[in-house]
Amino acid sequence: MRHPTALALALMLLAPAARADLAHRKGAVVEVVQKVSPAVVYIGTVQVVERRFRSPDPFFEEFFGGGGTRREAVESLGSGVILDPAGIIITNDHVIRGASQIHVVLADGRQLDAEVVGADADNDLAVLKVSSKTPLPAARLGTSSDLMIGE
Repeated sequence: MRHPTALALALMLLAPAARADLAHRKGAVVEVVQKVSPAVVYIGTVQVVERRFRSPDPFFEEFFGGGGTRREAVESLGSGVILDPAGIIITNDHVIRGASQIHVVLADGRQLDAEVVGADADNDLAVLKVSSKTPLPAARLGTSSDLMIGE
C-alpha cells in the first residue's frame, strides 16, 4: 500500500458518517426485531404416524394381502415466542398438533423439552411450558391503543 496514512485518515472520516447512516436506518421495525429476537424460539416436534403401503407386485398382493401399515416418526418445525421468563411460550396449534415429543431451541442455542399447557385448534393457538434453571428472555407485550397505521 503506497499511502497507509491517507487510507487511515479516509476511514476515520467515513466512520462518523457510517454511524449516522446506521442510526438513521434504525427504524421502529428494526428496534422491535432487536428487542424481541432473543425471545423467539424454534419449535421441533416428532409425531408417530401409521402409513399404509401397498405391494408393487399384484401377484404378492393377491396371495399375501393388500399391503400393511408401518409406524414412522415424522418431524416438523415451527416457531414461537417466550411470553414469560418462567417458560411460557405461545405458538400455533398446527405446529404441535399430534406431536408425541416437543422441544424448543432458544436463540442462545439451548434446547429444552416442552409440554403443552393448552391448545385451541379453532384459533390455531397453543401454549407450551419449558423449564429452565435461569429466567428466559421474554417478549414484552404492548397495547394496540397507540399504534399508527402501517405499524
